[in-house]
Amino acid sequence: MLEYLDYPFFRLALIGVVLISISAAMIGTYIITRRLVAISGGITHACFGGLGLGYYLGLNPAVMAGVFAIGSSACVEWLSSKMNMREDSAIAVIWAVGMAIGVLFVFMTPGFVPELNSFLFGNILTISTADAVAFAVFTLLLVAFFALKYRQIVVCAFDRDFATVINLPVKFISYTMTAMIAVCIVLTIRLVGVMLLMSMLSLPMMTAEVFHKDFGRMMIVSVIISVLCGVAGLFVGTLIDVPCSAIIVIIMAAVYIIARVIKIFVVRRHVRASALSIAIALSASLLLSSCITNDTDSDIISVGDPLPQFSVTLDNGATVTTDDLRGHVSLILFFSTKCCDCQEVVPIVDEIYKTYADRITFVAISRAEGPEEVARFWQKNGLTMPYAARPDREIYNLFATSVVPRIYISDPAGVVSYIMTDNPNPDRATLTTALDKLL
Repeated sequence: MLEYLDYPFFRLALIGVVLISISAAMIGTYIITRRLVAISGGITHACFGGLGLGYYLGLNPAVMAGVFAIGSSACVEWLSSKMNMREDSAIAVIWAVGMAIGVLFVFMTPGFVPELNSFLFGNILTISTADAVAFAVFTLLLVAFFALKYRQIVVCAFDRDFATVINLPVKFISYTMTAMIAVCIVLTIRLVGVMLLMSMLSLPMMTAEVFHKDFGRMMIVSVIISVLCGVAGLFVGTLIDVPCSAIIVIIMAAVYIIARVIKIFVVRRHVRASALSIAIALSASLLLSSCITNDTDSDIISVGDPLPQFSVTLDNGATVTTDDLRGHVSLILFFSTKCCDCQEVVPIVDEIYKTYADRITFVAISRAEGPEEVARFWQKNGLTMPYAARPDREIYNLFATSVVPRIYISDPAGVVSYIMTDNPNPDRATLTTALDKLL
């Protein structure tokens, strides 16, 4: 698996996972201690309003999500402290309003919004250098704030009334920590997506809490668990070619279950909790990552192989065979209209088709969908590239056994020069660079 470190995008993903795991664990410890797990869900879904508004206005959706996150977190604090509204009620209001605004503006935005899937479901492997720098800056600021205000944060987290009585800056700590939660959520959305974010902000802390009630120890153990599970999930997800964010959460959940079981059957027999909790984090992550010993290679055709013999009829009535592709640079795209990554990649390939159609042969083939489904998808997204709707997997099975989207770019001799899948999704620049090298 260490060969993955040769790829710049994977190294960036690894750096991002480590930094965000540290930040999420520190923030999550505060959230768990203050019993504010619901606020992470409320702010996360309020971000959707910022995303929708950003797409509609043509502004940076991540920036707008940040504005909505910080604004919604401040609203929760204000409603609970100034308007005597219960925090859970304030969170419910922010949650619902944010989602409603997001749905409204996404619906009003013309055309297809491919990037939206990355915010909903996450794609760790799309982390850029700018994202990694932002994660690093935020993590440093968070660590510095905890170092300077640690005792005050602990007191405010456990007993705000007592903190007020002894004249601690409760409002400053509460608003600052709430803003930190919001920023952490915005940065982490690209990592695991809206749907899985709450798990990352709660599961490592819940696991640490099984053995520790002390704030400092719980935070340290949470960081260890979060980092190990994050790194293990990144490697395992890449190895078996499934979404890394989902694997990270599954590993965290498995570690929590293991912790609860060991707490019941072992700790009651007087095993020291401090040593055991760290051992659980290490052993469980290593165990889960080592369960898969072989790389599940889904490619049948590899780079350097000739294209297999096939014949396919396109929607415009033309028939394309392997022999027809020889003498030209060709791009073969396998897709599924139900695949979130395909919904992002197919419109990109279609834009490239409009530019290169006179020099390159494009063939888009559905993996296992019929004409009606593909035609609806093409019409909905205004696509112009010719396609072949194949309800069977006959042609796809000549190239691979799993995963879409899959792009095969071959040279004029009919030899495959590039293979691109969803790890990560190819962008326009990557595709055009590959095509230009063969022309």
